Formats: sequence, structure tokens, C-alpha cells
Amino acid sequence: MCETLNEKFQSVFVQKEIFRKPDTIRIPENNIEHIEVSKDEVEKMLKELNKNKAVGPDGVSPWVLRECSHELSILLQLIFQAFLFTGVVADVWKKANIVPIYKSGSREDSLN
Repeated sequence: MCETLNEKFQSVFVQKEIFRKPDTIRIPENNIEHIEVSKDEVEKMLKELNKNKAVGPDGVSPWVLRECSHELSILLQLIFQAFLFTGVVADVWKKANIVPIYKSGSREDSLN
């Protein structure tokens, strides 16, 4: 049931297209191009990741991101800054895995 929900979600919200540089630079209307992302901010966020969490849809472990935070921070900073400047985000970054989690009540009710 979870796999079916995940496949439906992906078919509706994720296009099978990888990030490509736009032909022209689009200036965002909401002034997000003025937001600055620093290498130190990115590195700090990577170091705060919980290394015991599960891997994301990209298959990269938070442990790897945390341990390589210094090396990855400059690359991620450039990517984030480009997204803010152009107003374009890679479609693959919009991908998510939806998995229902049983919390309380009857488990049979949560399956219906």
C-alpha cells in the first residue's frame, strides 16, 4: 500500500528530468536573489545532521554528509546560491518518499 502511494505521489509531483542550466537567467519576482548562503552556514547545518537517521531518497547517508561537511559545504553553497539567484530548483530535489507511520489506535484502521 505504501509503495502504491509513493508511486502515485511521484507520478504526479516529480518529473523525470534532471537539473539543467536554464537557457536564460530568470530574475525572481520575490527578491530571493538577495539572500546570501555562506559556506560556514552550510557546513554548520551539515555538522548538525543526526548521523543515526536513515538515508534520504538520494541514498546518501547523513553520516557521510556530516563527516564530509567541510569538503561538501562549498559545493552545496554554490548550488544553493544558484537556485536562489535563478529561481530554479532541480526537479530531483523535489522528490520525496512518503511512508505512513503507525502511531496509535487500531493498526487495521490505519490501513483503510
